[in-house]
Amino acid sequence: NLLFWTFLAALLPGIVGHGGMNYAVKFHHPAFLSLLVLTEPLLSSVFAFFIWKEAPNALSLFGMLLILLGVAYPLLKGKRGEV
Repeated sequence: NLLFWTFLAALLPGIVGHGGMNYAVKFHHPAFLSLLVLTEPLLSSVFAFFIWKEAPNALSLFGMLLILLGVAYPLLKGKRGEV
């Protein structure tokens, strides 16, 4: 029973995640989608804060800021249609 649920926990997000990315490539540049993938840990921390009241430490907040800056810079600096 536990093995079944572990299998589903690994399979379903993988199918939805990879399938969604493959579908999104039809509409967005792959470089843009690659940048968005980098925000996954940041969004997970935000959800953990609101759902489980799990506050990130200062180093994690600094890392989140770096991720946001790293994602925002190419999007703001890139020419329209490139990213």
